[in-house]
Order: sequence, then C-alpha cells, then structure tokens
Amino acid sequence: MPKHRLGVVLLVPEPWRTEVDGLRRGLGDAALGRVPPHITLVPPINVREEDLGAAFDVLHEAGARCPTLSLALGPVASFAPVNPVAYLAVSGAPVPIAHLVGLKDALRSGPLERPEDWPFVPHVTLASGLPEDRLAAAVLALSPLTMTVTFDRLHVLAEEPGQVWTPVTDAPLGRR
Repeated sequence: MPKHRLGVVLLVPEPWRTEVDGLRRGLGDAALGRVPPHITLVPPINVREEDLGAAFDVLHEAGARCPTLSLALGPVASFAPVNPVAYLAVSGAPVPIAHLVGLKDALRSGPLERPEDWPFVPHVTLASGLPEDRLAAAVLALSPLTMTVTFDRLHVLAEEPGQVWTPVTDAPLGRR
C-alpha cells in the first residue's frame, strides 16, 4: 500500500515569506528552496493512501474551529546547545497562542495522530546545523527582529523526491 510523507503547517504568507527566505539565504540554510518557511503543527508522518481523505477531513475540521491567527514572529532564538538551529520564535497575545496550541492538538487525530517527540515550541526555522559561533552571532545580530503575521489557512505539505516539501492541499481557518 502506498504511503505519503505529510506534514501540516502554517505557511508564512507574503510579503513575510520573502523576508524570511532572505534571512535563511543569509544564514546559509540548506533547506532553502526545498522547504517553504512555516510553523510546524504536525511533523512529518506517513499516511496510507486510503487514509488521505480522513487526514484531509481532520485538517478541514480543525481549521474550521480555529480563527485566523495574528502572531508575532521573532526575535531570532536558538535551540542550542541541544540542537544548533536558528529560528524565529512565535508569540502573541494569550488567546491566539491558546488557539494555536488547540489547533495543533486538534490536528493530531485519526491518520495524523502521532506522539510528540519534543514539547511544542512554535517557531519558524531559519537554519539548522550552524556552527556555534555563527549561531550565536545570528541570534545576537537578529535579536531585534519581529514581524506580525496573520495566518488564515493551514497547509498539508508532501515530501517529494530530493526532500522537497510541496503544498498539496489547504484549509481555511475559521470557516466551515
């Protein structure tokens, strides 16, 4: 039975996508061009072909129950020393953050259910595998950076050959 490697994300919309990709380019992100800037809600999971419809139903149901999200991206932070990743932290007022966490939880059911490997830290990855000195310099230099971004839809990304992640479907937030 064929399986699809999927992830559920909030894609960073324009014009912020171009801004974030510029930061990624400057930091030498190896995933630039293969993975669009995003906030991961369901990390990569294998879904059987016959379960795709049910997975997409979960996406639409969870999206319909969550309002549009206005979130702050930034400042730049790091998971070092555990993981040499530079990322934009995600924050906001308590209600939108609660909606974000609720959305993440609602998505992890049916064919999209999977255990959490790490506590949920909403973020937009800028670069991974950076040397310690470059990572520290990026966090320091980009610490004042923040942007307010409105997310109005969820996306399912599918892994294609070459570890390229492509949007295959989406669902609006807050609309049935």
